[in-house]
Amino acid sequence: MKRDIAQFSNTVTVEHGVVIPNRSYPTRTYPWRTMKPGDSFFVPQNGAEFASVRSSASYFASKNPGYKFTARRVYNPEPGIRVWRIKAPEIVYGANKP
Repeated sequence: MKRDIAQFSNTVTVEHGVVIPNRSYPTRTYPWRTMKPGDSFFVPQNGAEFASVRSSASYFASKNPGYKFTARRVYNPEPGIRVWRIKAPEIVYGANKP
């Protein structure tokens, strides 16, 4: 199906001098960066699925060396997911391997 170029060009206006807005980044759902080892947070089960929360933690940790998280389903006082920041193993560069 051929498009009528003349018809399309009549519906689009070329503008000059329009300022490009700053990029907007999505807000962070979880407080990964502010957590210290031993900190945790709770997400009610109806708020997110376990795999989604765990995936988000894993992705953040893969992009930010020194962060490591673990998540567990909990049922007290209500069903949900609790995520802890745990101590990440120290990264030693250039060390001799046995």
